[in-house]
Amino acid sequence: MYRLILAAVVAFGLIGIPSTVAAKPAEIHKVKKHKHRKKAAVVKAEHNPFLRCEGCSSAPVTVSSASSEQTAGEYFTEDRARTVAQKLLASPLEPTREQKRQQVAKSCSWFSCSENNQVVVQAKAWEGKTTKNNRKELKDLFAGAFGYPVDPAHIPWCAAFANAILRRENMPTTNSLMARSFLNWGIKTHDPKEGDVVVLARGNNKSLGHVGFFMGYEYVEGIKYVKVLGGNTDHAVQVGYYPASRVIGYRTFA
Repeated sequence: MYRLILAAVVAFGLIGIPSTVAAKPAEIHKVKKHKHRKKAAVVKAEHNPFLRCEGCSSAPVTVSSASSEQTAGEYFTEDRARTVAQKLLASPLEPTREQKRQQVAKSCSWFSCSENNQVVVQAKAWEGKTTKNNRKELKDLFAGAFGYPVDPAHIPWCAAFANAILRRENMPTTNSLMARSFLNWGIKTHDPKEGDVVVLARGNNKSLGHVGFFMGYEYVEGIKYVKVLGGNTDHAVQVGYYPASRVIGYRTFA
């Protein structure tokens, strides 16, 4: 009887052992997996393209894999949106050197390309602007050149326009609202090229005048006229025709 009971106990113990042994790996695996999910990855910023930034310290950055991370697609979508927004906010006031070069190239012919064509291109960009319709734009243009308000509705502004255009091209200016101040600008020339400065007399008053940029000559009924692109020509930026006899000076950039 004792032998039967002992045999039954041994048999019952042998049957229970495999189930206990088999359960242990599952429990160990479950614990390991749980630990792996909680474990944090330590990544240096300079080695991770998703963590690079200007001014970041070189200290390791801890990123928990348990947290909701951005995918590469989400990161680049947001980065592209930020780049577009920055470009819109930081639009340049002045054209780039390449844009200027292309503008100048458009105004050059295959046989002639004056150094002053950049001035002509800049001045032509304002052609058609009037005191009445574009007063604020002109005031802003002049303020950028002189540093103080110049109202085209109350002040003769041909010299202000010429100076503003020259300033935009980083060329010397007279910093004066007097047209005749340009008689001391650059150097004198008897063979003006397109874009050179023309100073004309206005009436019999030797202190008054008109100034603009030379655009060529025109003969009308045997009378020689000079074409001048400038401001305050009938209260607008446009090409005016003046008898060549009124010219008191041609000036070119020294």
